Amino acid sequence: MKIDCSHLEIQIASAQENNTQNDQSSEVDQTLQTIERWARKLNPDCISIIKTQTLNDPNLQDLIHACRHFWSKTELRIVIEADQLPDDTSLPEMLEETNCLLEIRADFDAPDIEIIKYHIERWQRTCYFNVVYSVPQSNSREKNVLLANSHLFSLIENDPNSEISLDDHLMLIIRNGEIYYSTRTENIISANCPDSNSDTQLNNDLFNHNKIKLGFCIPSMSMGGVTRSLLTMMNAHCEHNLQWTGIAVRNAFAFDPETARLILEHCPIYSSMDHPDFQGLVTIVGNASQWIVDQSDIVNLWGYTTPVKELNLTDWKKRPMLVVAHGQNEWTRKNIQTSLDYAEESILVSVSKAGIQAFPKEVREQVEVIYNGVDSTHCQPLLGRDEIRRSWGINPETIAVGYIGRFAKEKNVFAAAYAVCESGNNHHAVYVGEGIHQAHVISRVKELCGVHCSILPRTEEIGSVLAGLDCLMSASPSEGGPLSVAEAWFAGCPVVSTPVGFIPELEEKYGPLVKRLPHDPTPAQLAAGVKNAIQRSHIRQRAQEVAFNEFDAVLMVKKYESLLAKKLKESRTTTLIS
Repeated sequence: MKIDCSHLEIQIASAQENNTQNDQSSEVDQTLQTIERWARKLNPDCISIIKTQTLNDPNLQDLIHACRHFWSKTELRIVIEADQLPDDTSLPEMLEETNCLLEIRADFDAPDIEIIKYHIERWQRTCYFNVVYSVPQSNSREKNVLLANSHLFSLIENDPNSEISLDDHLMLIIRNGEIYYSTRTENIISANCPDSNSDTQLNNDLFNHNKIKLGFCIPSMSMGGVTRSLLTMMNAHCEHNLQWTGIAVRNAFAFDPETARLILEHCPIYSSMDHPDFQGLVTIVGNASQWIVDQSDIVNLWGYTTPVKELNLTDWKKRPMLVVAHGQNEWTRKNIQTSLDYAEESILVSVSKAGIQAFPKEVREQVEVIYNGVDSTHCQPLLGRDEIRRSWGINPETIAVGYIGRFAKEKNVFAAAYAVCESGNNHHAVYVGEGIHQAHVISRVKELCGVHCSILPRTEEIGSVLAGLDCLMSASPSEGGPLSVAEAWFAGCPVVSTPVGFIPELEEKYGPLVKRLPHDPTPAQLAAGVKNAIQRSHIRQRAQEVAFNEFDAVLMVKKYESLLAKKLKESRTTTLIS
């Protein structure tokens, strides 16, 4: 029996009661044994470890590693009272290393709350971690563990016939090596940790402690939103249970050796036909798609809008297929339908809520929303603002309006140039990217802006570009992400954008995050949008906070890992039973 719970809280009583180090280590050992004993029977959405001044770092690390080992997909928080915040940097370093969320319990009316926030912000300058603030409840420890009227009941392990009804379940607590749960039910309920011997063979058959092998089949190898997202996953700084088996590409169309080399740091690239443009970076096999299917547990098929011979000759029924909506237009709908036509069993994901509409109506309820993560190091500037702007030939007073991404006419790529042309000589357009319409785009931008533009090739140093811009223009009529907006938010660069992709749903949740444009905006509307965006610093700050919370690369990896593990286990369980 699996006990679902919204929250599992881990408390070390001897640490709270300031007992000896031996007492604390003994209770940590008991707690570790309890975690191991109950790991396969508890399914918490969130785990909180209560950190006190006397809970030393080695014992805290042991608890973190145990929770990560047994509940790798569960959000893990380190909870600390505001008045117990340590002075040294061992805690933030541990948070960064273990990818734990820090929860500060503080009274927001207290006069020192701003000092506490400043202390946290200083930590975050050198260590990457996320923090949330909560208001402590009065007598929270007693209420959660000892208070009789809170209806806490010990889960006793000596009654193999008992069952647990958690219809009104609130939370679970591990304390003193025992486990408790809180419920609104008036009846005292005791239960055991059921005998798991009967599940052992099934569990071994399912995973046998191996990683989930994920492969990709895409038409070409060039840098775009999808390949950037793949690289962000592969570069995520966290331990995870995913293994990249490789990427199959159909041909050498738009093949980018630089992108290929970045991918090859993590997995091989395969193709069914050789080409000089591959420059020896691609391994040639008989059927690249079949090769990926045979090597993988799950395959992501993306980028095809019509059937092709190689896909037709591939046995897709051997593996579940990951189908991801990276957009919300007609091309995306055709892409998804093509993938679904090949798949016998599918795992459905969209990078925004709006993208769910690209799936057929009958499967939309099955679609999970997972935002594309952003590689924070990719958004950090290697050059200062003044230095990068000097390289563009502009002075500190000039307003730099940027476009970053694929040079494609369907993205309303000329919007930044129209805004600069409309605004006057103290504005400068900066275009960073490449694409099949590159020659036409460059010619038209220069025609509109004259000398007031800079055209730059695609770069991995996007943080320096964003540091030099005064705002980013994203006027596309349709986007799944858009990734350039998320990167701009991360870097603290104001954004002028149409309401596409994740922008409307996040603004509904957090408030304004961009200066909104209408679809198909006029040059005057574009120019006004730029002027408005650079004057609204509070929106820029809010957008940066949202980016840290919603587009964390580790969060994206963990969500995919959790979803794929769940679906793969369901698939293999069905196969074993049948």
